[in-house]
Amino acid sequence: MTSASPRTSWRALGALLPACAALWIAQPASAAPERLGQHQKWSAYVVKDEGANHCFAYSEPTKSEGKYATRGKVSISISHRPSDKVRNEVSFTAGYSFKPDSTLEVDIDGKKFKLFVDGDSAWAETPAIDKALVAAIQSGKKMVARGTSERGTKTVDTYSLSGSTAAIEQIDKTCSE
Repeated sequence: MTSASPRTSWRALGALLPACAALWIAQPASAAPERLGQHQKWSAYVVKDEGANHCFAYSEPTKSEGKYATRGKVSISISHRPSDKVRNEVSFTAGYSFKPDSTLEVDIDGKKFKLFVDGDSAWAETPAIDKALVAAIQSGKKMVARGTSERGTKTVDTYSLSGSTAAIEQIDKTCSE
Protein backbone atom coordinates (compact mmCIF):
# COMPACT_ATOMS: atom_id res chain seq x y z
CA MET A 1 0.00 0.00 0.00
CA THR A 2 1.26 3.43 -0.82
CA SER A 3 -0.75 5.50 1.63
CA ALA A 4 -2.37 4.86 4.96
CA SER A 5 -6.12 4.38 4.79
CA PRO A 6 -8.47 4.72 7.77
CA ARG A 7 -8.69 0.89 7.74
CA THR A 8 -4.89 0.67 8.02
CA SER A 9 -4.83 3.17 10.88
CA TRP A 10 -7.42 1.20 12.84
CA ARG A 11 -5.56 -2.03 12.07
CA ALA A 12 -2.48 -0.53 13.67
CA LEU A 13 -4.52 0.36 16.75
CA GLY A 14 -6.00 -3.15 16.86
CA ALA A 15 -2.53 -4.68 16.68
CA LEU A 16 -1.40 -2.52 19.59
CA LEU A 17 -4.19 -3.54 21.95
CA PRO A 18 -2.59 -6.76 23.18
CA ALA A 19 0.88 -5.22 23.30
CA CYS A 20 -0.36 -2.28 25.40
CA ALA A 21 -2.44 -4.32 27.85
CA ALA A 22 0.14 -3.90 30.61
CA LEU A 23 0.14 -0.13 30.15
CA TRP A 24 -3.68 0.05 30.29
CA ILE A 25 -3.78 -1.69 33.64
CA ALA A 26 -2.55 1.56 35.18
CA GLN A 27 -5.29 3.54 33.37
CA PRO A 28 -8.87 4.02 34.58
CA ALA A 29 -10.93 0.82 34.61
CA SER A 30 -12.89 1.94 31.54
CA ALA A 31 -9.75 1.67 29.35
CA ALA A 32 -8.30 -1.60 30.69
CA PRO A 33 -8.76 -4.79 28.65
CA GLU A 34 -10.99 -7.24 30.47
CA ARG A 35 -10.43 -10.91 29.82
CA LEU A 36 -13.69 -12.52 28.80
CA GLY A 37 -12.30 -16.03 28.79
CA GLN A 38 -9.43 -18.39 28.07
CA HIS A 39 -10.16 -21.04 25.45
CA GLN A 40 -7.25 -23.47 25.16
CA LYS A 41 -4.59 -21.48 23.21
CA TRP A 42 -6.84 -18.44 22.57
CA SER A 43 -8.07 -15.63 24.84
CA ALA A 44 -10.99 -13.24 24.38
CA TYR A 45 -10.90 -9.62 25.62
CA VAL A 46 -13.09 -6.53 25.65
CA VAL A 47 -11.97 -2.92 26.04
CA LYS A 48 -14.74 -0.53 27.11
CA ASP A 49 -13.98 2.94 25.81
CA GLU A 50 -16.50 5.72 26.36
CA GLY A 51 -19.48 3.39 26.05
CA ALA A 52 -18.17 1.50 23.02
CA ASN A 53 -16.98 -2.09 23.26
CA HIS A 54 -13.91 -3.13 21.29
CA CYS A 55 -13.23 -6.86 21.41
CA PHE A 56 -10.39 -9.08 20.30
CA ALA A 57 -9.44 -12.74 20.27
CA TYR A 58 -5.73 -13.26 20.85
CA SER A 59 -3.13 -16.02 20.61
CA GLU A 60 0.62 -16.51 20.57
CA PRO A 61 2.56 -19.13 18.60
CA THR A 62 3.17 -22.54 20.13
CA LYS A 63 6.45 -22.69 18.22
CA SER A 64 8.71 -20.01 16.65
CA GLU A 65 11.67 -20.75 14.40
CA GLY A 66 14.36 -18.56 12.85
CA LYS A 67 17.99 -17.54 13.26
CA TYR A 68 17.49 -14.39 15.31
CA ALA A 69 19.31 -13.18 18.42
CA THR A 70 16.32 -11.40 19.95
CA ARG A 71 12.71 -11.01 19.02
CA GLY A 72 9.79 -9.17 20.57
CA LYS A 73 6.29 -10.42 21.27
CA VAL A 74 4.68 -12.46 18.46
CA SER A 75 0.90 -12.76 18.23
CA ILE A 76 -2.32 -12.77 16.22
CA SER A 77 -5.46 -10.87 17.09
CA ILE A 78 -8.92 -10.80 15.57
CA SER A 79 -10.72 -7.55 16.35
CA HIS A 80 -14.33 -6.35 16.40
CA ARG A 81 -15.00 -2.61 16.69
CA PRO A 82 -18.76 -2.21 16.17
CA SER A 83 -18.65 1.59 16.57
CA ASP A 84 -16.31 1.67 13.54
CA LYS A 85 -18.27 -1.06 11.68
CA VAL A 86 -15.19 -3.32 11.78
CA ARG A 87 -15.58 -7.07 12.27
CA ASN A 88 -13.12 -9.97 12.07
CA GLU A 89 -10.09 -7.78 11.38
CA VAL A 90 -7.02 -10.02 11.56
CA SER A 91 -3.62 -8.64 12.51
CA PHE A 92 -0.28 -10.29 13.21
CA THR A 93 2.55 -8.82 15.27
CA ALA A 94 5.93 -10.25 14.26
CA GLY A 95 8.25 -9.18 17.06
CA TYR A 96 10.47 -7.44 14.50
CA SER A 97 10.08 -4.99 11.60
CA PHE A 98 9.18 -6.77 8.39
CA LYS A 99 11.28 -6.40 5.26
CA PRO A 100 9.67 -3.57 3.23
CA ASP A 101 7.56 -4.75 0.28
CA SER A 102 7.50 -8.31 1.61
CA THR A 103 4.42 -10.27 2.69
CA LEU A 104 3.46 -12.51 5.58
CA GLU A 105 2.49 -15.89 4.20
CA VAL A 106 -0.15 -17.69 6.24
CA ASP A 107 -1.02 -21.37 5.72
CA ILE A 108 -3.99 -22.89 7.52
CA ASP A 109 -4.22 -26.60 6.80
CA GLY A 110 -3.28 -25.98 3.14
CA LYS A 111 -5.33 -22.79 2.66
CA LYS A 112 -2.88 -20.00 1.83
CA PHE A 113 -3.14 -16.25 2.41
CA LYS A 114 -0.69 -13.39 1.73
CA LEU A 115 -0.92 -10.42 4.05
CA PHE A 116 0.60 -7.00 3.54
CA VAL A 117 3.13 -5.77 6.09
CA ASP A 118 3.87 -2.41 7.68
CA GLY A 119 6.48 -2.08 10.41
CA ASP A 120 6.08 -5.05 12.74
CA SER A 121 2.46 -5.83 11.75
CA ALA A 122 0.64 -7.65 8.95
CA TRP A 123 -2.98 -7.50 7.73
CA ALA A 124 -5.26 -8.70 4.97
CA GLU A 125 -5.89 -6.23 2.13
CA THR A 126 -9.70 -6.37 2.37
CA PRO A 127 -12.52 -7.27 4.77
CA ALA A 128 -13.42 -10.18 2.45
CA ILE A 129 -9.95 -11.69 2.93
CA ASP A 130 -10.26 -11.13 6.71
CA LYS A 131 -13.57 -13.01 6.65
CA ALA A 132 -12.06 -15.94 4.70
CA LEU A 133 -9.04 -15.99 7.01
CA VAL A 134 -11.24 -16.09 10.13
CA ALA A 135 -13.36 -18.89 8.63
CA ALA A 136 -10.17 -20.88 7.94
CA ILE A 137 -8.93 -20.24 11.48
CA GLN A 138 -12.22 -21.47 12.95
CA SER A 139 -12.28 -24.63 10.84
CA GLY A 140 -8.55 -25.35 10.96
CA LYS A 141 -6.23 -27.18 13.31
CA LYS A 142 -2.86 -25.48 12.70
CA MET A 143 -1.71 -22.16 11.26
CA VAL A 144 1.81 -21.40 10.06
CA ALA A 145 2.94 -17.82 9.41
CA ARG A 146 6.16 -17.19 7.44
CA GLY A 147 7.79 -13.77 7.36
CA THR A 148 11.07 -12.01 6.69
CA SER A 149 12.59 -9.34 8.91
CA GLU A 150 14.07 -6.12 7.57
CA ARG A 151 17.48 -7.73 8.12
CA GLY A 152 16.51 -10.72 5.96
CA THR A 153 15.91 -13.21 8.78
CA LYS A 154 13.23 -15.71 7.85
CA THR A 155 10.84 -16.80 10.59
CA VAL A 156 8.21 -19.50 10.89
CA ASP A 157 5.56 -19.23 13.62
CA THR A 158 3.17 -22.09 14.29
CA TYR A 159 -0.15 -21.46 16.04
CA SER A 160 -2.60 -23.94 17.49
CA LEU A 161 -6.14 -23.11 16.44
CA SER A 162 -7.61 -25.03 19.40
CA GLY A 163 -9.99 -22.69 21.17
CA SER A 164 -10.13 -20.13 18.36
CA THR A 165 -13.79 -20.77 17.58
CA ALA A 166 -14.84 -20.38 21.24
CA ALA A 167 -12.81 -17.15 21.61
CA ILE A 168 -14.25 -15.69 18.40
CA GLU A 169 -17.78 -16.68 19.41
CA GLN A 170 -17.23 -14.94 22.74
CA ILE A 171 -16.16 -11.67 21.09
CA ASP A 172 -19.04 -12.04 18.60
CA LYS A 173 -21.46 -12.11 21.54
CA THR A 174 -19.83 -9.28 23.48
CA CYS A 175 -19.25 -6.97 20.51
CA SER A 176 -22.34 -7.66 18.45
CA GLU A 177 -23.57 -4.87 16.24
